[in-house]
Amino acid sequence: MSALEGVRYRSDWEHEQGLIDDVEYASRVAAVEDGWRYMVLGATDVSPAIKDAQRAVSSGGIGYENTEFQRAVGDVGLACDEAGSLIAVSALPGQGG
Repeated sequence: MSALEGVRYRSDWEHEQGLIDDVEYASRVAAVEDGWRYMVLGATDVSPAIKDAQRAVSSGGIGYENTEFQRAVGDVGLACDEAGSLIAVSALPGQGG
């Protein structure tokens, strides 16, 4: 989740800053959506939350307007925290990273 959300966060910022064009941004969004859709699942306490996120991304993508996906991502983060796995999203140098 950290990797996928990190790519989304940094790509959104780069697109807003004009550092990547619409085509490159769309390509990254498609890759992040594929990452969520095809994430390998085991039988863990986090798996149900990931399955909810997969259903949400399949029905509406990763855009911020897809509130079902945004809620599901939050639930994945909570499930990860409860399982002892922290989520980390890093910034680019221009963002203070």
